[in-house]
Amino acid sequence: MIRPSAPPRGVSDLSFSLCKSICILQDCLLNFHAMNIKTLVKKYCTPAEAAEIIGVSYSQVTRYVAAGMFADVCYFGNRIYINRRDVRRFKRPKRGNPLYHDS
Repeated sequence: MIRPSAPPRGVSDLSFSLCKSICILQDCLLNFHAMNIKTLVKKYCTPAEAAEIIGVSYSQVTRYVAAGMFADVCYFGNRIYINRRDVRRFKRPKRGNPLYHDS
């Protein structure tokens, strides 16, 4: 990112320093974003990976996520990431209507 060293004509020192601060903040956010992606790859898995581990379909995993059956779910943009530990510990519910299950 290119940062000007001096304010252009017609721009006050206050707005110039604010602009420089915003540029620095953007750089920090980009670095933070890169660190978060690395953490996501290690700690979390996609619904497709979770489906393969659990033995169900991708759409079933997204239904489990919507029902709140995983404790740690992270939304990064429009993507869903599920904690790998939660996926390994997940127990599939019994099939059918729960009202008709024997206790």
